[in-house]
Amino acid sequence: MFGRLVEQVRQSSVLPIFGDGSQIQFLVHNEDLAAFIEKFTAGTIPAGPPLLSAAHAQPWPFKPLLLEIACGLGKKIRFIPLPWRLVWAGLKSAETCGLRLNFRSDSLVSLMHQNPNPDFSPNAPAGLVCRPFEIEKLQL
Repeated sequence: MFGRLVEQVRQSSVLPIFGDGSQIQFLVHNEDLAAFIEKFTAGTIPAGPPLLSAAHAQPWPFKPLLLEIACGLGKKIRFIPLPWRLVWAGLKSAETCGLRLNFRSDSLVSLMHQNPNPDFSPNAPAGLVCRPFEIEKLQL
């Protein structure tokens, strides 16, 4: 998802935002997740709890995240607020008609209805270590 956000910010100076953009995002670096999966499948990490929150514990509201990405790209962006349920209905209708879009209706539902307080406590004992999001360390 993150790579897609970077590309959208790179390609446009006007982006849609749903609600006030306060939807919380928990980020994970692809290398951190890949390292965990590699260790787990190799058997070097014992089976842990049935559910892990595979992300860093620092929350990022969606709109500030987009603004931070834009800043890292040296861009200024503006937002167009959109009613998410109307956009969801359009996406769902398109999917029902067999159209394949770059953004799915279930992705929008996930954005709007996330767990605001995931439990990150089992991550370290299970071997999942995630670095925090830092825009200056990204290769934008």
